[in-house]
Amino acid sequence: MSINQIKLYSKIKIPKSIDHIDDIQKYLLSEYKNCNWNKANCRFDYNNYLINLKLKFNTELSYDKTYKHPILKIENIEIPIKKQDFFHIYIIKKLKKYKIVTNNWFDDEGYLDTNFFSIEDRHKIKNTKKIYRTDMKIKLTETKYLCIEFFENYHNKINDNDFQYEKNRIYKILFDNDNQDKIIVHFAIFWESNLFENNKVKQFIKHIIKKIEDYNNIEDEHESCINSINKFIGSRILSENLYNSFLDKNKPIIKIETINNLIKWKKKDSHKKYLKNFINFIEELEKLENNKNDDDDFLFLDNNEIINNTNEKEIYYQDNYLTWYGLSNYLNNIDITFLENCLAKKDINDLATNITNGFITGIKEKHDLIISLNKNLIYGFD
Repeated sequence: MSINQIKLYSKIKIPKSIDHIDDIQKYLLSEYKNCNWNKANCRFDYNNYLINLKLKFNTELSYDKTYKHPILKIENIEIPIKKQDFFHIYIIKKLKKYKIVTNNWFDDEGYLDTNFFSIEDRHKIKNTKKIYRTDMKIKLTETKYLCIEFFENYHNKINDNDFQYEKNRIYKILFDNDNQDKIIVHFAIFWESNLFENNKVKQFIKHIIKKIEDYNNIEDEHESCINSINKFIGSRILSENLYNSFLDKNKPIIKIETINNLIKWKKKDSHKKYLKNFINFIEELEKLENNKNDDDDFLFLDNNEIINNTNEKEIYYQDNYLTWYGLSNYLNNIDITFLENCLAKKDINDLATNITNGFITGIKEKHDLIISLNKNLIYGFD
């Protein structure tokens, strides 16, 4: 922890002349005695909280139903803070436990990167001069964000003008946001009254994590499709090879040995004998393809224009590796005479079917997820 970090993240502005940690500690404690951060334009955030822990101050946040406002206690000095600031720190501490989702939010020393989780941003509304605020904003992708709103109890009057204003603000930010590089795709609302109900807190945290994971899955087609194929064939390595092979169909990626291990051969050397047959088949196939009539190299369009077909020549096999094209030919041409029995042939057919099902299911799941996310834009109004 450097002096610069302390001065950067401290809520209290530290004079330049104070440049030793012991002196900084003494100065802060003397200043804390006169602080009240429960007022407008006065924000106490997660990094302000963390720097006190790093300074080895006994630091505690407390708030219950009997309090008018949350209390930040630093070395027995009680400092009032806003309810929204308490919730911000509280929710970050809860979300931080899901490291697989939130680990990149923090730097090596644990400070929160405001590029991933920001407080009180502004959003301009299309065709107006209006600018609306958001409480907290989580970065999901390069352009998509999820907003968390903390509604204090006074908002909980459905017919009250204030509640209607808040609803209108949220709808305007969702549908009329003029910041195309910061598109808000979801609002999650947490009510102050739920702070003291553990089940409601857990439910809210799970919802946030699920939304982050859902948007990650949509963006990361690679991972979601591989997971889908793996569900059907039960081999993560082969699923990755199949997906990568599908993306680059002429690249020999799929190891023949991996495929052979899934097949019940008649004898120990049956796979070697079949490979010779397969190579002969491929050589003959390539000869025939090379000798195609030149007319096959043209496509006829609706307007009768003829353009050159620039599709590259299909590759099937190279140095004990199959391409995407080679895999289907390798499986389809295995004669039952090389196999243990007819059930082994059925297993091969099932493998080909499961590979197809894996790709189709992956696409369908992504499609269904996109529809679901677009239908459920707001959580927690009720």
